[in-house]
Amino acid sequence: WAMVATFISTQTLPLQYSIYVGVLLSLAIYLITSTREATVVRLVPAGENQFREEEAPSHLSDGETTILAISGNVFFATLRAIERSLPSPEGAEGAIVILALRGQVEAGTGLFRMLERYARTVRAHKNRLILTEVDPGLLAGLSETGATEAIGPENIFVATPIIGESIHEATRSIER
Repeated sequence: WAMVATFISTQTLPLQYSIYVGVLLSLAIYLITSTREATVVRLVPAGENQFREEEAPSHLSDGETTILAISGNVFFATLRAIERSLPSPEGAEGAIVILALRGQVEAGTGLFRMLERYARTVRAHKNRLILTEVDPGLLAGLSETGATEAIGPENIFVATPIIGESIHEATRSIER
């Protein structure tokens, strides 16, 4: 659509304005499609070292461990949708949320603030948030923004070359 609109605008507008039309439409289309793609999914163990994706629950359950992952592009326009997709800790006690962040390397301070808010909300209801599959660059950003203190450094597991290894490491730490 952006290409067609740009072509049509070249017939009626000066070229430099047509270029602006094409760029702005392309950006708008990218933002809209990227926003739709970002979701939170539940990871359910399906055999040894395998997980099946399911719809994320809307609420946490007492004493239950819920493994979640952010699927899709994370940037400022998707953060609200992601935050709304995270399960509410209200009414649950002793629940543990394991949030896998594999592949989220280009995150900005918006993601760090969102994770910090969610960690505080989860903790306020006597539950726990654990981050897994955390890229070293993401870990540095969490530390720089102070989100590490809100989450707790013991609740952050760095990604390894083996997909899912830090998720299993986190679940083993819960059982201890």
